[in-house]
Amino acid sequence: MTFGMQVQPQERDRRIGGQCHSRRCTLSRREGRIPDMATDGTKRILVVDDDISTRMVVRKIFENASSARFEVHEAVNGAECVKTVRCQPPFDLILLDVEMPGMNGFEACRALRQIDAAVPVVFVTSHSDLEKRKEGRAAGGSSFLPKPVPPVTLLTLVNKLAVSES
Repeated sequence: MTFGMQVQPQERDRRIGGQCHSRRCTLSRREGRIPDMATDGTKRILVVDDDISTRMVVRKIFENASSARFEVHEAVNGAECVKTVRCQPPFDLILLDVEMPGMNGFEACRALRQIDAAVPVVFVTSHSDLEKRKEGRAAGGSSFLPKPVPPVTLLTLVNKLAVSES
C-alpha cells in the first residue's frame, strides 16, 4: 500500500546537515519507501544546470512536447540535485550538466546512485569527448547529450529511457 500527502513548501525546505527533515521524508524513510505522487502518467524530470537559460530551454522543450506529459523540476547545482532527489517523490529521469560549481555532475551522479540506483541519469554537456563519456559511465550515467540539445534528440532519448519504463 502506498500513500501520498501534501507537504507545505516551508515543511519541505526544513533541512539539517544536508538532510531533508520534512514529515514525508521521515515517514518514507521509516517505512522504507518514498511515495510516488505521479499517478496520472505524468513523467517527473529533474533538470540540473547552473545556467538558467539552459534550464529554461529544456523546460520549454518538455512543455511543447506532445508525446507525453512532463512535470519539470529544476536544480542549480549538484548538491541541490541530491537534496531534491532525497526529499521528493521519485523522478523518472534526471538531466545533469557536468561542469557546475561545487559538486560537479559526476560527483552528483555518484551520490544519486546511493539514493536511487534505477533512475536514468543523462549528462547534458558541451564536454562529451571519449574520456568524459567513460567518466560519466563510471559515475553511473545512462547516456550523454551534447549542448545545445536538439529538441527531437532530447525527446527521443527521454521517451526511450523514461516513458517506455512505465
